[in-house]
Amino acid sequence: METMIGLVVDNYKIIEVIGRGGMGVVFKAIDLNLEKTVALKMIDPFLARDDNFLKRFKTEAKALAKLDNRNIVNVYALRQTELGVFMVMEYVSAITISEWLKEKGKFSVKETLDITSQILNAIGHAHNIGVIHRDIKPNNILLNEKGNVKVMDFGLAKVAQDHGSQATVTYAAAGTLYYMSPEQIKGLKNVDKRSDIYSIGMSIYEMLAGRTPFEKSESEFTIQKQIVDGKIPSPLKFNPVIPKDLVKFITTAIDKDAEKRFQSIEEMQEALSGIKYYEDDEVTKVISRYEPSTNSEIENKNNGRKNKKVLIVVSVLIFAAIFLFSYIMFFQDGNGNGNTNSDNGNSKFITEIKKAKLNVSSNPGGATVLLNNLVYGITPLSIDSLEISSYSVALKLNGYEDWTNTQFKLNEGENSINENLK
Repeated sequence: METMIGLVVDNYKIIEVIGRGGMGVVFKAIDLNLEKTVALKMIDPFLARDDNFLKRFKTEAKALAKLDNRNIVNVYALRQTELGVFMVMEYVSAITISEWLKEKGKFSVKETLDITSQILNAIGHAHNIGVIHRDIKPNNILLNEKGNVKVMDFGLAKVAQDHGSQATVTYAAAGTLYYMSPEQIKGLKNVDKRSDIYSIGMSIYEMLAGRTPFEKSESEFTIQKQIVDGKIPSPLKFNPVIPKDLVKFITTAIDKDAEKRFQSIEEMQEALSGIKYYEDDEVTKVISRYEPSTNSEIENKNNGRKNKKVLIVVSVLIFAAIFLFSYIMFFQDGNGNGNTNSDNGNSKFITEIKKAKLNVSSNPGGATVLLNNLVYGITPLSIDSLEISSYSVALKLNGYEDWTNTQFKLNEGENSINENLK
């Protein structure tokens, strides 16, 4: 395929090879009419010679062209030329999550939650218009330096798998097997969106564990049997610091029984919004792959963490002293005898703790909500039983400016934040 570099095909000048897969080769190219960089996926000539395959492929391509979401690689056109069949797609300057894992190792909790939110946004959009991906895996998820996600290759796996055993084997060799749901392994015809949910869960597993739960030395048959009948080890086996709520999220997604999984992407999004962690917790303080820290920055963070712990201890001691002093002043008389009676002998001390509720929404949705640096979930979000106080509130969403209010006062009852992110 390298011999095609420099050629002009249907007004697209081929620049270089940027990817290979079971369906064919992906080139970086220039649209000479629009002077725009695009990606061209050339379908394997063996597959392109089959009229039945081409018919099904074109049908799938038309469905994919309807997908319009910021987290999905756009499909622009399908071209049938003398050199082969090409799909013209959006060019994304990014590498796959598989490549990130090979270069940098496992992701932090913060990064994983943010990336997962974007993946769910993409797959949820597809499911809502009737498109099932069928081949979700880290190698089909692009991630750039700013943390923006683009999911690619929607629906194409089924076309290849339906074509025959050779295409299926090619996909298995490319690593798809690790992320296939039990119902896909069994070859069931009623595979639905819950199969995508399983594949998402297995991809998140790998992002946090730094590997799949399967041993590379195992045969395909052994792996298939483990997926269908065996037990998948907890991701804690490979990364013991994953928060328990996130472990539960993963294990629910990859349950062997489709009926026990999340039943929709909306259920996954709701569960994801309930996962809480401290942004400055040592568990989540992995050096961000998006903004590498210098050694001095790392040292300053560590010193700040130590100072914070000392401050907490001192604060607790001061609070205890104030409480003891207040007890002596209000509950003891001058002779050291207990005296809780007022002049009429009948008064009682009654303390009522008032609570507040905060409703947070953003446009667009999916922004991470932080209160006093604690992640509470993803917009739209309702938070109950908050103390009446002033909070530092922040909304964060990749591709948009952070919104912050360092002195947002919560009043008793309902409070609302509704922000248009820029």
